[in-house]
Amino acid sequence: MSENQKKSELQRQTELQKEEQSQKQSEIQEEKAKQSSKLSEQKKSELKQSELKKSEMKKSVSKKSEKETEQAKNEDSSWFNIFLIVFIIVGLGYVGYNNQDQFKQIYDDVTAQFVDMDEFTINLDDSNFDQIIQQYDNVLVEFYAPWCGHCKKLAPQYAIAAQFIHEEFENVRLAKIDASNYRDLASKYGVQGFPTMKWFSKDKVSDYTGGRTGQEIINWVLRKAGKASTFIDNNEKLQQLKQQHKVIVVYFASQTEGQQWQDFIQTAVELDTINFYHVTDSQIAQQNDAKLGQVVLFKQFDELRNNFTDKITFESLFEFVNTNRIKKIINFDDDAIKIVFQSKLTTLFLMHDDSEQSQKAREILENLSGSDLRGKIVFAYSTPTDKSGHFDRLGQFLGVNVNSNIPAFTIVDTKQGQIDKFIYEGEIEEQPLKTFIQKFLKQELQPSLKSEEIPEKNDEPVKIVVAKNFKDVVINNDKDVLLEFYAPWCGHCKQLAPEYELAAQKLQSNPNIILAKIDATKNEILGIQVDGFPTIKYFPGNQKNRQVQEYNGDRNAEAIVEWLKSHTTHPWVESDDEHIKKQTQEKTSDL
Repeated sequence: MSENQKKSELQRQTELQKEEQSQKQSEIQEEKAKQSSKLSEQKKSELKQSELKKSEMKKSVSKKSEKETEQAKNEDSSWFNIFLIVFIIVGLGYVGYNNQDQFKQIYDDVTAQFVDMDEFTINLDDSNFDQIIQQYDNVLVEFYAPWCGHCKKLAPQYAIAAQFIHEEFENVRLAKIDASNYRDLASKYGVQGFPTMKWFSKDKVSDYTGGRTGQEIINWVLRKAGKASTFIDNNEKLQQLKQQHKVIVVYFASQTEGQQWQDFIQTAVELDTINFYHVTDSQIAQQNDAKLGQVVLFKQFDELRNNFTDKITFESLFEFVNTNRIKKIINFDDDAIKIVFQSKLTTLFLMHDDSEQSQKAREILENLSGSDLRGKIVFAYSTPTDKSGHFDRLGQFLGVNVNSNIPAFTIVDTKQGQIDKFIYEGEIEEQPLKTFIQKFLKQELQPSLKSEEIPEKNDEPVKIVVAKNFKDVVINNDKDVLLEFYAPWCGHCKQLAPEYELAAQKLQSNPNIILAKIDATKNEILGIQVDGFPTIKYFPGNQKNRQVQEYNGDRNAEAIVEWLKSHTTHPWVESDDEHIKKQTQEKTSDL
């Protein structure tokens, strides 16, 4: 066979192979099409059957009893029906406290199926913020940032609560504002992290202290909006509640109106982590060794119950419940942190070890906890072996040298919305310590403030502030002062340090502006509370009342300088760098 014939034969075989492959591919495509057609027919059939089942279900539901219909509503995809059920449960027994399992089941269903309820959350900006706050009796506002992971996690829960509250109240709403865009508003209301929620009652603002699930938000708002106490109509239910909760407060009320009732409700609103109930049946009162008109705190520890014997006023009842809900002596653990620092309590702390003197101090603490001081002050202790891990940090906070200065007693007062400390420096004896506490209760003591010594040299661009020179450097002059509160161990503070130093250098052409820093772990300033690090506060020089502002700009030198340029109360003096930069820009513009 010639060479050309061989090539021709090879080409013919190649073409035959291609035809065979093409035919096989066609057959495969036809088979796939058949299978797809079969699946399509099967899906249509299944869809028909599903529609028939739904139709039969609807017919069946219409024939069910009222009880069965309520159950069917739980499975229905109608959101109106779902929230109607929640509303009924709330009406029957204040769902967050009396029917948690059923409530959780409904919420699980709602959360799993609900797609978008954001239409019920009011979106705020600087143009409508004040208007919305004044339009409604109460508004819960979430300050968020779009990039914040915790905010994203909160969003669906917040939306669930928004619809529920929208349908429950005419004059209560949930709202949100992008605090990263409206920083002045965030600064005005002390927002330092995201998400932060604030409760607005017209001109009164308070912190949100509830949880971050839809149920917890609803429960908290219900209480703040006035539905703070649950009615109990039988003794069996009351006994169950005693077993379910560590602490409950029961008002055996002769009437549910008048000033005493309002003071009881106000107390329940303020103490939103405690369960409040009311009973109007005198027989139930007798079965619980009480009488109508009396308030009783039932608890599962110490004396098991406390009877309120004073006339019911908000102030007296609040103090009674807030103090007696806590054990006579508490170990300073994670739970105690929440109790002490979130409940506006006065606490006597004892820091001690196993020494003989410490054991004596512990006996004194136990004696005082059972004295007439009980109910006026909380008693707490911390030891290096109590496994809480807070001993060293608490010592640092209280200003106690845990290596050489224990046992040590310190009063911590949070009632005025700030933290004041009063260090006891007397003998470890019961009577002198009791006298010290009584003087505090009579407001005869001045707070103790930590301070480093004033530095001998203070001529660097960033000035050093300590508690002892705070007034001289910051207050008693007409200069604008930007003051950074830092902690030596804080990573963010370390990142800020070179930028802050550079900003101070750039501002040396402005002698009326001071950049300063203070170690907040070793110095305390009366009236200023720092919740995180770094915290930067601005003290404008021309305002005698010293309206302190939060610095809310970026944490770099250029942003700090620009922020001060727009906020200074003095004429701005351009630095050499700024002057050169401005001239360059003008020349470029001319070209």
